[in-house]
Amino acid sequence: MQLLLSLDVALQLIQADRDCLKRVQTFIRYPGTYGRKVRDAIEEVFIVLLQVLGEKHVVPAFKSAIKQMESYKPEEHGEADEVAPLVQFFELVHIGDTIQQMVDVYFEKEMVSPISISLRNRHTHFQVVRVGYLHRQERFLEHGRSRKEKV
Repeated sequence: MQLLLSLDVALQLIQADRDCLKRVQTFIRYPGTYGRKVRDAIEEVFIVLLQVLGEKHVVPAFKSAIKQMESYKPEEHGEADEVAPLVQFFELVHIGDTIQQMVDVYFEKEMVSPISISLRNRHTHFQVVRVGYLHRQERFLEHGRSRKEKV
């Protein structure tokens, strides 16, 4: 299960997003309509990171882990191995939490700080985007819990 999530993949995605963000931020001081389009593009870059990281990496990993947990039959294994899948699942949760913390630090350092200097009124909007991301993670965890309760 540990191989289902990769901190390296998450770090590479964040770095690619950071590189893209730096290119877009070059145009952040454009006035009027173009400036708004640049700010919208900055938001979109971050949203795409969240979508790719969540929907293409974290969610499939947890779906696969849940399938493995559902198919595990402790009676077929020795007593020493009985809790191994649970330990592996908790390790996977720990890796997922670390990825979430990486994204949170990236958001705070790269998205809020530089942009809020020139876009003080937009800070609230970025907080809404962040809350949306956290809500999406919470829904994912609740979905996993509800699936366990059905089993």
